[in-house]
Parts: sequence; C-alpha cells; structure tokens
Amino acid sequence: MFLFPTGVWSEIKLQQPQSSEVKRPGVTVKISCVTSGYTMT
Repeated sequence: MFLFPTGVWSEIKLQQPQSSEVKRPGVTVKISCVTSGYTMT
C-alpha cells in the first residue's frame, strides 16, 4: 500500500518478460518494481 500527498499521481504497470511461462498455483514467483520521477523510501 502506498500513501502519497494530495495531488501526486502514480501508475502501476505489470509487464511480462518475453520468455514468460505459466506457473501452477502455489508456486513461488519473483516480481520487481521500478519507479521513475520520484524516490520511494
């Protein structure tokens, strides 16, 4: 959950790599997040 001051706009996009594969339910997956234009601390 992210809390931003009033007036700050953000967008989250999930992108699949070219070599994506279907995972079975219960299998652990790793995701990463990239931000631009501001610093998250």
